[in-house]
Amino acid sequence: MKKSIAVLAGVVAILAGAELEITSQQFRFDPTKNISTFTGQVKAVQGKDYIYCHQLTIYLNKKRKPVKYVASGNVKFRITLDPQDIYTGSGQKLIYKIPTGEIVLEGNGTIVNQVTGNRVSGDLIQLNRFSKKAVVKSAGNKPVKMVIKVEE
Repeated sequence: MKKSIAVLAGVVAILAGAELEITSQQFRFDPTKNISTFTGQVKAVQGKDYIYCHQLTIYLNKKRKPVKYVASGNVKFRITLDPQDIYTGSGQKLIYKIPTGEIVLEGNGTIVNQVTGNRVSGDLIQLNRFSKKAVVKSAGNKPVKMVIKVEE
């Protein structure tokens, strides 16, 4: 247990910028796979940004630095990419790959730009933190939906 707490403290200390605080009903660490899993009413908060979900899995590299976050089960989030790109959203699964900056939202997802008010919905939403490129796909016959606020 002491080792798990030390790893958790290491995860928190490694993240750049503000401190990351994660609360949940259960925490597990697998040292052979370098995976930390938080389950049950998970709240991960870093500054003004947050992820709420049922389960949050953090994948670590050999130096135990986070390389990927996977949030699943009724995911709600707020992510600040820069002062002009503040997003809130929801979906069933959120994947964030730190090295590539790729953010993927799966399962009836919606993302809203809090600065512009623009909104996009679809079954698969991909956004790259670095390039700002976005791709939205829908499953079956459901349409992709985008709402753009137009100023006159």
